[in-house]
Amino acid sequence: MSVPLALSPSSSMASGVTSPEPSSWNQQVYQRLKMAIALGLRRQIFLAVCDDKTHASELAIALQTDRDLNQSTCLASIQLLPAQRPVLEQIRQGLPQRRAATGAICLQLLGIAELTRKSANLQWSFLRQLRAIPRQLLHLEADATSEGVGSLVFWISRPWLHQIQQSAPEFWRSCTGVFEFCSEPLPSHQPTRRSLTPTPTTAQPRPTAKPPSIKPPAVPPTSSNSPQDTVTISPSSILDWQFVPKPLLQLVTITQDELAGSQPLERLQQIEQWHRRGGNRDRLGVQYQELGNLYRDRLQQDCDLIKCARTGIAAYSQALQIWQTAPPNEPGRLLATFNDLGTLHWLLARHEHPDRRLRALQASVKAYQEAIASLKSVNKPDVEATLYHNLGSVWADIGRTRHQADDWQQAIAAFEAALTHAQTQINHPSYRAQTASIQNNLGTAYWSLAQFRDPNLCLQRAIRAYEAALTYYTRDRDDMTYAMLQSNLGTAYWTLSDSGKSPTMLQRAIVAYQEALIYRTPERFPAGCAATQNNLGTAYWHLAQQSPAEQALETLQQAITSYRTAIEVAQSQTGLSFDLYATHNNLGLTYYYLGMHPHCDPQQRLKHIEAALEEHVVAFNGWRSQPQRQNAAQDAIVRTLRACYDLGGMTAQSKAFNQVPATLLPNIMGRL
Repeated sequence: MSVPLALSPSSSMASGVTSPEPSSWNQQVYQRLKMAIALGLRRQIFLAVCDDKTHASELAIALQTDRDLNQSTCLASIQLLPAQRPVLEQIRQGLPQRRAATGAICLQLLGIAELTRKSANLQWSFLRQLRAIPRQLLHLEADATSEGVGSLVFWISRPWLHQIQQSAPEFWRSCTGVFEFCSEPLPSHQPTRRSLTPTPTTAQPRPTAKPPSIKPPAVPPTSSNSPQDTVTISPSSILDWQFVPKPLLQLVTITQDELAGSQPLERLQQIEQWHRRGGNRDRLGVQYQELGNLYRDRLQQDCDLIKCARTGIAAYSQALQIWQTAPPNEPGRLLATFNDLGTLHWLLARHEHPDRRLRALQASVKAYQEAIASLKSVNKPDVEATLYHNLGSVWADIGRTRHQADDWQQAIAAFEAALTHAQTQINHPSYRAQTASIQNNLGTAYWSLAQFRDPNLCLQRAIRAYEAALTYYTRDRDDMTYAMLQSNLGTAYWTLSDSGKSPTMLQRAIVAYQEALIYRTPERFPAGCAATQNNLGTAYWHLAQQSPAEQALETLQQAITSYRTAIEVAQSQTGLSFDLYATHNNLGLTYYYLGMHPHCDPQQRLKHIEAALEEHVVAFNGWRSQPQRQNAAQDAIVRTLRACYDLGGMTAQSKAFNQVPATLLPNIMGRL
């Protein structure tokens, strides 16, 4: 069962933006490429094939920043500029220079796909240069200025793959690996709430609901009005830079198209010149901060979030490193930079591969904690509550990532600190809205902690927090947020009833879900409507188990109506916050108990059992990739087949067999 949906405070940046997880095929290809590079063999040529320029850049950055790979390999990336200088010369200058190398050197070569827009002469020139590269690698190996060549990874598109095979056979024969990635849809960067797949019990229906989608709002950064130095440097000279960290240079080079109007590479060139002249250290830190601000602000628009977030993080980190030895003249810059760094790490975590998500969240926690510590030198009491709210939001994401009670306890401590500091701003116009937002997230944190310890106490506190939030969010002020809170409240009451077997708590849960559904209609919020109807059906199901026999029949019928509505509304939706096949299975269980109830109309019994079988078969077919759940559906199918025989004999059972998948029959025949 997933956690209740939490309120996302308003902010200028997109909240809870979702992007598709990499496909399983691309994950496998990525891991194979990573392993090939990590072997550290000399003079290897790999072709990484990806038609999507943005996705190729993301994959290259992922390799560049992969901690496991960096422990064994020195990895660098360059944008090839065939029109500027020979490819081999660019490779030679792009090789990392290390005095104490502990592993192989690998160079990723980007920008080849752009050659399709160049002249035919330039394309043929590039192919001729490729033919010579295999034999020239020996000269690179003997070059005293480098540590030797490990691997060269050429990022190309499929048209170039076919062209190389046909027109550069010498190069093609020397390739030691081809790694083909599938094109994937670009991330959607419109504000939307993130959802998790629930884990319903296989024995009986359980409600599901969306998890918190909490946006840490950014503290407005300080700005500098000091004049910028203007320096004109050819793009081809980027390989000769001495002071700007190479990872930041590579990220800016890859992402410069995202900020075409802001000229980020030119700004980095100005920073390089400031380094060389030994300019004021405070001003140098400000320049790095302002570069980070460019990428932070770009996230408010449609952009490649992963690349922009990583580049902003690299720029902010460099500013903070400089300010360690030369604190800024404006102390507020530290506060703004730490906060923005925490926000970018938080956003990156929500789009990272799961293996790297926790590391990004922990970096976000550290940044927010540093921002809070910096308040000692900055008088901004109105910001303190926001920072603690941000910190609690990140701890909540960590709790959902590694499922540990202590993480939820940390989130609760941060949210309660946020409430305490918010009290000092009771006359502020946004006080009530901010407090209601914190209370809702506090309720979710208590709900989550109840899954690990002290369920009664934590759930009661969750209910109090949700009710406190409802003193501000009313049906008249913000009906959709009001409906969300009512849904959260219903889930908290349901969970409390499950721990204490209390019909009263179930009835309160039902009232809350019904109130939410007044506004969560199929037209206005179909996904939320489906989730709430599913939860309402489960609450009715449990209430029927605790009701007198006469009332139980009516309550089971109400559960069926809710489940069927949830399924009908969910059919056209994607990204649901609950397992739709679990709803089918729950509906089957409800039909079964209705058909087997002693007070059920004898003429309707077999009809209900046949309906139960139909729903269990849908669940069985949908759970093919989840053997444990599929086994539960199979058990339910066997049970309904027995009931068909008990109620209608061989004729009814034979008819029921026609609904069962043929592949399943050998497994169940021996169990009947």
